[in-house]
Amino acid sequence: MKRFHPTRSAWIAASVLLSSLWMPQTVSAAETEYAGEASLYFLSEDYASYLSMPDTMPQSYQITLEGDYQNIRYSTSSSYIQVDASGVVTPKTMTTVVIGVGTRERYYPGDYTVNVNADGTLYQYLIHVQDYADFYAEQTADAYLDAHINAEMTDQEKLSCICDFICSYDYSPYHSDMVSMIVTGEGGDCWASTDTVNYMCRKLGFRSRTRNAANEPGAGSGHRNNVVQDSQGNYYIVDCGYSGKAPRGHSMTAYHFPFLYTKHTDTGTAELREYIGFETEVDVPAECDGLPVTALGDSIFRTADSFLSTPITSVTIPDSVQTIGQSAFYGMDRLTDVYLPASVSEIGAIAFANCDVLDLHIDPANPYFAFQDGMLYSKDMKTLISAVSINEKTSYTTSWYSNVPKAVRIPEGVETIADFAFYNCGSVSSAAFPESLLEIGKKAFLNCRFTSPVDLPASLQKIGYGAFADAGQSILIVRSNCEIEDVGEDDFGETLDGDLYAQLPVIVAAPENSPVHAYVTAHQAATASDGTEYMRFAFRPLTDDPAILLAEGGDDTAAWKLMQTENGTTLYLSAAESGSIPALPSDFRYARATAVLAPDANVTEISKSVINSLTNLKAVTGTPGSYAETLAGKYDLRFIPEGAVIGDCNADGTCSIADAVMLQKWLIGADTAMTNWQAADLNADGKLNVTDLSLLKQRLFAA
Repeated sequence: MKRFHPTRSAWIAASVLLSSLWMPQTVSAAETEYAGEASLYFLSEDYASYLSMPDTMPQSYQITLEGDYQNIRYSTSSSYIQVDASGVVTPKTMTTVVIGVGTRERYYPGDYTVNVNADGTLYQYLIHVQDYADFYAEQTADAYLDAHINAEMTDQEKLSCICDFICSYDYSPYHSDMVSMIVTGEGGDCWASTDTVNYMCRKLGFRSRTRNAANEPGAGSGHRNNVVQDSQGNYYIVDCGYSGKAPRGHSMTAYHFPFLYTKHTDTGTAELREYIGFETEVDVPAECDGLPVTALGDSIFRTADSFLSTPITSVTIPDSVQTIGQSAFYGMDRLTDVYLPASVSEIGAIAFANCDVLDLHIDPANPYFAFQDGMLYSKDMKTLISAVSINEKTSYTTSWYSNVPKAVRIPEGVETIADFAFYNCGSVSSAAFPESLLEIGKKAFLNCRFTSPVDLPASLQKIGYGAFADAGQSILIVRSNCEIEDVGEDDFGETLDGDLYAQLPVIVAAPENSPVHAYVTAHQAATASDGTEYMRFAFRPLTDDPAILLAEGGDDTAAWKLMQTENGTTLYLSAAESGSIPALPSDFRYARATAVLAPDANVTEISKSVINSLTNLKAVTGTPGSYAETLAGKYDLRFIPEGAVIGDCNADGTCSIADAVMLQKWLIGADTAMTNWQAADLNADGKLNVTDLSLLKQRLFAA
């Protein structure tokens, strides 16, 4: 099929005039009454070599008020448009830092508001800012539909016609959306195909969404295709391929049912494998092609939910279902209700994990499961199966969020914490374990964020591999001679590894000559991917008083303080040490301290070997005029006066979310002045960038 490229002729001129005329009206969006609205266009530099924008496309607008006003003031709270004193509105460029490229001036499409105060009367105007490349691509697709779709065609023929348009372009891995595929004319990948199918189907009134097709035969891990529902309620999986030159082939498979399923002829049952529907409230069918539905497969709803424009909020499971596969509902953070019948006897790992607002309604007659305080248990409450809805997220800005730290108390009587029970529970900052606990399953606390010592009870008999991998803990206390599962260096994380990526050592207190002692000894040293050596663990004999683990003292005082400091970032030196610090114990030389606090005048010398051992050291904090300031100058380190608040970007005396917002706005250039530049430079490298923002977020989270 010949590739279809319309010319900039009458249809472009007409559509431009219709879309850009100033038409005062009331807009229902957000129930705001606007005095008028206009569309303004820009052409992004990404497409400047492929397109030129016609002069007919409005790039500015003059606001004109009817009536005789003496005093008119124009303003906008948006950073992406500007209005001058005479009422001329134009899109505004922003300076963006692109890693590996440098700075670029960019426009930002969207809907923005201009405010007008005319002698005390207030008016608002809605300004639509659009990239001409987007407009051009949409008009190209629309023109194709107008030319090739007619009322006599079946829905399937219309869908096939859409695929023909897409397959008239070469497959190209360099373009991943409809706009770049059409504007460049160079084709696109499967993501570009799915984006185009979604747009064109919606123009025809079909429901369409992207589908994860990584498991399709021959497909790569990132392959995507589409699920489409036509006007008759039929479902199609549409795939425009992942290779080839134009004209390419495509496939369309029709389904009468919103689930993909497998028939098990040996048992006379059916398993639902994937939800391909569009509803937000889902009733799982009890039968499929006359066979009872007894199983819900792995990730059955998880993959669909991530691509639905309106996420699934409730699922009702019929009493024919006996098993639910692993990850079936994982990460569905808008899911509020799942109704579990008495028939369900088996639930796979992390099936309901990270469903942050889920209320799991279990039939009281179910003999296998119970749900209490956001956690799924066995019916007898002896096994904690999964932390379902314990994460609480607080949104600080539109671009990032943080989990609210949560102290978890596991009830007395629980004997087993199942595999993956608290998997990826970023809210968990501490846990109280019952004396009844016998076993902690594999990767049970993987990727939690402990900020206090983890103290395990004397009753514990087994720790599964990876149980506390990357869980953030700095101190782990094991009070028994429990077994510890060790599967070797290639395991995902190490069983007791607190923070493998940050290479921070974990203090492990356990009985001497116990399995845990042997494990720590065997895995104490490690080498990072860049060849850097670091210490994974530091063993301490178990003491009856856990406070001793935190006490200052002993021959390696400085190292102890280094390890006790939050996130291992500051080395505290005081009168407890001798006046001269010649060296740090070699065990701790790679502990990644980034700052030294030396407030005491008795510290008169810190040797070069100490500074060299602290490979990430950037700053020294102390009293002005003291040895600390001398030390900073001697080794070209940043000096921070004692009492200064690191991260206090707005200089209000505290480090808070407001500082993170200021730094983030400054980085994107949104007309934000940086009040306290040095405080914002958290890694003390003399630059402000996303690394400082990340460190500031970590500091706020830890606080």
